[in-house]
Amino acid sequence: MVQGLAIGRMSHQERFEIDGVPFPVWLGYSKPWRDQSSVTWGRGAPDDLEQHRVQRIARALDTKLDKLNAAALQHQAHSMLVLEDRDLSLASPGSIQDAVFECRDGLRVFPDVIMLVLAVPPPPLGVELFHGDDPVPITADSFREMTLPDGCGVKRP
Repeated sequence: MVQGLAIGRMSHQERFEIDGVPFPVWLGYSKPWRDQSSVTWGRGAPDDLEQHRVQRIARALDTKLDKLNAAALQHQAHSMLVLEDRDLSLASPGSIQDAVFECRDGLRVFPDVIMLVLAVPPPPLGVELFHGDDPVPITADSFREMTLPDGCGVKRP
């Protein structure tokens, strides 16, 4: 139970850090309007969200692409990088595609295909973001249900 909230306008809010919740929680109270109470849920994003997204994707590309390229050459196969997204409220496929596009200029190698797996809610959906160096247009028809072999799957929160 959270105590100590002042009664007043919604502009009066309190920030709380709750064990097990990976983001701050803000609670506020306002007097019901016309005797109607309501609960409003919201989720905010940091001002530098796009910068953090580009940094995370650049780090993933940096750690994965050399190994992926070496395996593709060794096996004479195409390379496919699969990225996972478990938070559609903060990252759409288009925003991830934009971040990859921003990172790609400094890369020595680029995979033949980059796929995004949307892991939540099940079943996982896959969407192709890049084919070679070219971004793939994302439409409603771009999403495909993914069937993954046993032992290979997305991590659950």
